Amino acid sequence: AGFAGLAMLIGGIVVLGLLAGWSIVVVIVALMVMIFFHELGHYLTAKWAGMKVTEFFLFFGPRLFSFRRGETEYGMKLIPAGAYVKIIGMTNFEEVDPADESRTYRQAPYWRRLSVAVAGSTMHFIMALILMVVFLVGYGSIRDADTWAVREITPNSAAERAGLIEGDRLLAINGQDTTDWADLSDILTPFDGEQVTLTVERDGTTFDTETVIGERLTVEGAAAIDGLFPNDIVLSVDGIAVTTYDEIIGAVGGRFGQELTAVVSWIDGPESHPIIVEREVEDGARGFLGVSRADVRNDVSLLAAPGEAVTEFGRTTKGAVVGLVNFFRPSSIGDFLGGLFDEAELDEDVAAELTPLDEQRALSSAGTVDDENRILSIYGIVDLITDSVEADGLSALIIGMALINIFIGVFNLLPVLPFDGGHVVIATYEKIRSIISGQRYFADATKALPLVYAVLALFLVLTVVALTLDITQPV
Repeated sequence: AGFAGLAMLIGGIVVLGLLAGWSIVVVIVALMVMIFFHELGHYLTAKWAGMKVTEFFLFFGPRLFSFRRGETEYGMKLIPAGAYVKIIGMTNFEEVDPADESRTYRQAPYWRRLSVAVAGSTMHFIMALILMVVFLVGYGSIRDADTWAVREITPNSAAERAGLIEGDRLLAINGQDTTDWADLSDILTPFDGEQVTLTVERDGTTFDTETVIGERLTVEGAAAIDGLFPNDIVLSVDGIAVTTYDEIIGAVGGRFGQELTAVVSWIDGPESHPIIVEREVEDGARGFLGVSRADVRNDVSLLAAPGEAVTEFGRTTKGAVVGLVNFFRPSSIGDFLGGLFDEAELDEDVAAELTPLDEQRALSSAGTVDDENRILSIYGIVDLITDSVEADGLSALIIGMALINIFIGVFNLLPVLPFDGGHVVIATYEKIRSIISGQRYFADATKALPLVYAVLALFLVLTVVALTLDITQPV
């Protein structure tokens, strides 16, 4: 039965790869490896501390196979949703053979209990640092957060007509500095449909080239045309070729409120959509160049990488802590839960220079404004990293897993049971009470059960909401 279950699990993975692509399989395997090392941290530290570990299993559910080495049973179960290590005597109400009482978690000295509790998160942090070092050595560090280069060129765009290629740096448009990516959208806005001069740096050489800036719909323009979205590039309306917003309105020919057919540029080529132009609006389109951003990077040596990795690790960890604190404010949780009933909007400035590939992802995500109040379910994490891997390859997997490790490491230290941080709090509370009383104090874990159940209920609700949002409004 065990081998049949294992064959079914492997077969399911193969089918998933064939149907959804092998990138998702790679991401899932990477997450499983991450979870394995989390539990390995608990296991190794517990063994070092002299505690008795009776089980170490990968996955949950029915047992696929197992074997015993000494006092520990190792194995794999059917459902790939985590892993666990069973250490005896984790609570004071767990019944343990009197002969094993001295080897329970609860009887261990404070520092050993503390080391076991934080071992999982420590492994996450170690993995994150290693991945960051690998990333820095392999792909370099960002020269400047605001400095950018051309990554992708939208077909038939102003950028393609100007002869821009991947790796170019756009220095100016009509003399206006564009070295800061955040300024590009505002600079382009008034130039829609106009000829401009681009100042470009390529392989250390600077030159000028001319092009006519294209147009794409603004939020207001799309709102006035049922069937279209912000940043759509309209190629024709009822068979009439159009390149500007004025030409779109001209092609309507006064037929406001009537259903027409628009051809829109999309990732897989032109697509036809039924549209209804309800009204003409001012500023219905904005300038569009047709480039996506790539970071400009510096090479990092193997000797310098650890130092840079530690710096970036500290910055990212601080961000994760601040993000969690902000999320668990009542107002933030309320906003998160309210996301189920909100119609998401695409932030126009963020999306103004997306390529069709990025545009499709962004429009399908239908939301960047409120994403700072989002947590992701495991489905959302897998989907997000898989999309990144499909776009950027191994580099996205490495840095994505580094960031996930940091977040999970921080999240797991939340100071409430059943998280590892809850065990840290209990062990510390027992230590303080023991110092005050002058004798060993054991906390009554049964008193914490109502809080544990409340925490579990809250996180069940958050998980369901996160999963729903990840499916209906993916990031």
